[in-house]
Amino acid sequence: MGAERPTSAIGKAFAIIEHLVSADEPPQLADLSEALGMPKPSVHRMLLQLEETGIVTRDIQGKAYYAGARLTRLSVSAMGQLMRRDNIRDVMHRLVSRLGETCNLGVLDGDRVLYLERVECDKPLRLYLAAGSRVPLHATATGKLLLAFMSTAKREALIDLDRVEILTPNTLSGDALRARLEQIRTTGLSVNREESMLGLAGVSVPVHDPSGQVLAGLAVHAPVSRFAEAEVEEAKTALLEAAREIESCIS
Repeated sequence: MGAERPTSAIGKAFAIIEHLVSADEPPQLADLSEALGMPKPSVHRMLLQLEETGIVTRDIQGKAYYAGARLTRLSVSAMGQLMRRDNIRDVMHRLVSRLGETCNLGVLDGDRVLYLERVECDKPLRLYLAAGSRVPLHATATGKLLLAFMSTAKREALIDLDRVEILTPNTLSGDALRARLEQIRTTGLSVNREESMLGLAGVSVPVHDPSGQVLAGLAVHAPVSRFAEAEVEEAKTALLEAAREIESCIS
C-alpha cells in the first residue's frame, strides 16, 4: 500500500516539492499530476504560488519545473546546520589527524561547490580556504563527485562547453570530463590532480543521506607532491570510513 496522499494545502505543496527535487528529469505539469494523483488545475495553481515565492522555477520553454533559488538557499542552509554538528566536526578532526592533510565537507550550491565545514592541517605548505568558500564543480574532486551522481539533464546543463572554464592545462572538459564522471560514478572515488590549481591535489568520496542519495562530498586536499598513488589509496580508505561515520551521525 502506498503512502497516504496529503490533504492539506501545505502537505500537497510539500509533496510537489519532494517529487520535483527527487525526479531524474525536470517534471512537467502532467508528470506531477500523474505521479501525485492530483488534478492538473490544483497542481498548476500550487506551482504558480510556489513560483511566485521563488521555491520553484521553470525552464526557458516554460514547461518543466526546477528547484528555485529560494529553495536552493534553504536547502544549503539546512544542510549547513546539519553538517556543523559537533560529532561531525569530531569525525573530520580525527580524519585530519590520521592523514595529516586538510579535510573539507562540500555540497552543491548552484553551479559551485560550497564548503560547509573545513578542518585545516598544521603543515606550513597548504591551501587555505575557509568554510563558506565556493569552488568550481568541474575541476575539483568534490565537484566532479557531485556532478557524477546527479541526473543526466542537470549534469549536462552544468558542464555545457560554454560554461566550463579551463583553469589549468589539466582541466577536463567535453567528452574527457564526461568519461571521468562515468568513472567516478562506477568507483565512488573522485581524484583531482592540478585541475583547478597547479600544485594542488584532492580526493573525495560521497556522503549519503538516509535514503541513499549523495548528500555531500568528503575530501582531503594537499600539495600534489604529497599525493602519490600510495597516499591516494590511504586517503580513500580513511575517507570512506569517515564518511560512514558522518552518515551514522545524520541518519
